[in-house]
Amino acid sequence: MKTQGYIYLNSDQVYGDYIDYFYNEQNIKCMSIMLRVKIGNLFYSCSLLFKDFSSWILEELIHCEANFLSYDGELNLFKNYDLYNLKSEQIGFIYFNENL
Repeated sequence: MKTQGYIYLNSDQVYGDYIDYFYNEQNIKCMSIMLRVKIGNLFYSCSLLFKDFSSWILEELIHCEANFLSYDGELNLFKNYDLYNLKSEQIGFIYFNENL
């Protein structure tokens, strides 16, 4: 499932299975990273794509595209979900604003 959202990071301990940097067609540096989103009592792996990695600042909202590997349920668009790195450390939150 793909969706768009915003993340808020309160930690710089961002570890992922992979982190990939690339330049898009407008020559803007982008980043893709795999993190975990806690929905209910379960963790789901989610690939997050940041279209302008240069704007990554702690304690500010950052727009991203999210692609869940195995989640096909409904997301509450008015709820914050805890965001974890792959060392199971809570690093911030994410909320989703629309499904693609």
